[in-house]
Amino acid sequence: MFNYLFAALLLALTLIPPAFAQDPLTVSPQSSRLMLNEHFNYRVVNANLQVESIAINEPQRWLSPEELQDHNYAGERPNVWGVVPLFNRSNAPLTLHLHFGDPYLEQVGVYLLDKNGQIESSSISRFSTPLLQRNYLSHEQILPVTLPANKIVWLAVSVQQWPEQMPSIGLWQPGDLQLRLQQQQTALGVNAGILILLALAAAVSARLFGSRLLISFGGLTLTFTLSLLSHSGIWITYFTPYSPDIAAELKVYISQLLILALSWFIWEWSRFRFKFSRFNRIGYAVMMVAIALTILLPWLSEPWRLASVSWQINALLLWGGVVIGRSLQKQPVAGHKWQTVLMVLTIISAWLLVSPRYNPIWEGLSGLLLYSGLTLVTTMFLLALERYRFSRLVQRISNLKRNRKILRRRLWRILKRTGEGWFRVNPDGSIKQVNRQMIKILAAHSLKQIQMHWPKGFSIEGQRQLVSIERLDGRKVWLDIELFPDNTGRMADVTKRMEAEVHLNFLAHHDAVTGLLNVREFRRLLQSRLDRKRQPALPLFVLMVCRLLRIKRVLTAVIRPYYS
Repeated sequence: MFNYLFAALLLALTLIPPAFAQDPLTVSPQSSRLMLNEHFNYRVVNANLQVESIAINEPQRWLSPEELQDHNYAGERPNVWGVVPLFNRSNAPLTLHLHFGDPYLEQVGVYLLDKNGQIESSSISRFSTPLLQRNYLSHEQILPVTLPANKIVWLAVSVQQWPEQMPSIGLWQPGDLQLRLQQQQTALGVNAGILILLALAAAVSARLFGSRLLISFGGLTLTFTLSLLSHSGIWITYFTPYSPDIAAELKVYISQLLILALSWFIWEWSRFRFKFSRFNRIGYAVMMVAIALTILLPWLSEPWRLASVSWQINALLLWGGVVIGRSLQKQPVAGHKWQTVLMVLTIISAWLLVSPRYNPIWEGLSGLLLYSGLTLVTTMFLLALERYRFSRLVQRISNLKRNRKILRRRLWRILKRTGEGWFRVNPDGSIKQVNRQMIKILAAHSLKQIQMHWPKGFSIEGQRQLVSIERLDGRKVWLDIELFPDNTGRMADVTKRMEAEVHLNFLAHHDAVTGLLNVREFRRLLQSRLDRKRQPALPLFVLMVCRLLRIKRVLTAVIRPYYS
């Protein structure tokens, strides 16, 4: 008899529709944060399905977290439901905040259900609601939920999103959540500020060096900044708090701009590494395709926009891998290993940021780490490019110095064969080197003899001067000495020219026969004395006129013998 009763009891238990055979999650006032994604059971349904029809007592319809990632849904964006039992072990109702990691969710809902699936409380939030009208003042979706004391309830969450893009969902204490959001805002603001400064630094450096690679890197850094502000939701807080839909519309365009900037940067990188080759032409074609798709983007529907962005970023990932692989086979340049590693990290960061399937990993704490990593990689990449530019600049300077020395040596060889005296001086003015013609001008035998006779060199006023010096053989000569800024000098013997100028000056003022002053010079002197007489402060002068009688007889007697 007892066996029949036990069998009937088992049959009755099997006929009762049980809820999930899942242990409830225990929460208390000491629970600061509880991530629910790994505890949820999921169901993907049409967006019009109400909470009363989700059937929490039918476990065969629900998916595990691993099954959700492999779930394919055809049609418009569905509702993803997640349910988990919760137990508040405290003796008073506990109010917690449910935080959704993705700020661009169209609609989210939170429901508390009893064990039979009846609604005890609910809260719904839409993305289009302005920030000031939301339950919690934040660009992310945050909904309050109050758990009854000492009771097990079912927490049902509704998210309108694709299954593979399910955001992170956490149950937070209000104070801890507020502190976490403030830290997130500060970290994102610091990263955005650093990226903007890096873009400005790249632009200034590009202007100094005239590098198109640095210009493209600055554009890529700027689009990274816009993507950071857009994907993290900070854009909504600071630019469109009253119209969040504008940020949602701009998100796909900013992603397209990032793709365009990345394709330009990869093309400039290939031009930098390969100069003129087929990789340049392929990279140019890839960039032209990105430009064409950017122009066509406003005329595409939302599914086609997402498909276009996903296809482009995957194609750029493959093309970047080909360029980097070919770069490793080329002749290495200064810092090429670091540049290649950072190029890989930059492309992967852009791929993770833009790719719709991997967008959810940029949420929460992992998002802050990835944003900080992106800023660090960008900083190191700019430093690597600047290091390469600096090494190239140092190499060019060394080449210029070497060429300058070569040219100076060749010029000196030429100057040694000229008819002028050339010399070099030390910083203190002493003579360092002379050519043969200068030794001949100074009547010396060697450089050492000149250095002993003129230990301090030649002192002149200005850069050029006529100097009268005494040669080593005792003869006084006139020298035209000129010094140049590069510590070289020129010397020419102008003694004959100076003597000719002195003789011409004498003939211009004296009679050639008698050696006396001529009439022109006499009149000039007389006029100057008369002018002085008009000034009382100057002393007077005396003019004596003598008349010589019979001077003609004297001249005739003297000159006649020469004509006879």
